[in-house]
Amino acid sequence: MSQLAVTAKALPPERAMVDRPGPGLRLVELETKERADQQQQRQAFWRRCEDIAWQLATSSAVDRAVAYESGTYTYRELSTASALRPNLMPLVNGEWEWIALTMADLE
Repeated sequence: MSQLAVTAKALPPERAMVDRPGPGLRLVELETKERADQQQQRQAFWRRCEDIAWQLATSSAVDRAVAYESGTYTYRELSTASALRPNLMPLVNGEWEWIALTMADLE
């Protein structure tokens, strides 16, 4: 036991891993920055999808149909908007309007 204590004291502080930056520390910093960038991109996408839900809620049925058919919004955007703001997304016969317009049995 005393030999371990002596060995630990024998190492100079400048050789300790916490005192010197190395490639591992740089890699952790880069991964953290990438995660932060991904989180910012995800939040920006969610804000866009919430804006889409508001736009669809305030536009007329004809304008919405034109937007769906022209491909203004992607399926990913529409499904995310439906998940984030389900109370704003227009419904047809109990189905999301953007899905219902693609159904053959829509009456």
